[in-house]
Amino acid sequence: MKQVLPVLFTILPLTFSAVQAAAPESTEALKPEAVEESADSSGSEVSQAAEADPAKKAMQAEQQTLALENSLEAEKFKKATNGLRMEVARLKLEKEALAEKLSLEEIKRSLAIKDELMDYKIQKDELERKAELAEKRATLLTNQVKSMQAEAALATLELKSQIELYEVKQRRDSYADSKPQYLDNRPPHPF
Repeated sequence: MKQVLPVLFTILPLTFSAVQAAAPESTEALKPEAVEESADSSGSEVSQAAEADPAKKAMQAEQQTLALENSLEAEKFKKATNGLRMEVARLKLEKEALAEKLSLEEIKRSLAIKDELMDYKIQKDELERKAELAEKRATLLTNQVKSMQAEAALATLELKSQIELYEVKQRRDSYADSKPQYLDNRPPHPF
């Protein structure tokens, strides 16, 4: 058992740095300090064996340095990507704002078109009503003119018939009062 623990302590920090590089936030419990504390609590024999070997100490120190460098790189990466994340979030907000503005403009345009169409419909209905009224007036006037023409035609016919009667009467009167005319213009024979 004494031989397995020192080997385990050398493998664990190497595994920790690989895991931390992949997921630095989730490996807090696996840090070398936490491993060493758990190893110290399990027995003082293991810590004495680890302290006795200076090569192992150097490896552990190097491992801790690498772990710190990895965490520093992870923090630098977070810092670099935070700017990008903020830029992406700002661009998304701008995109949403533009989409809302476009939607608002479209709604305004749609309302303006509806109002305009409503005005046109009202004007069209009014013009149709006026046209229908004008058509009915024209029909009424046409009928009145036809009626007047018919009355005038009747009056004209009545006057013509009265004139003809008067002319006939005058001819009869003139025929009755006139001297007889003979076919020849010779004087009549005495016999």
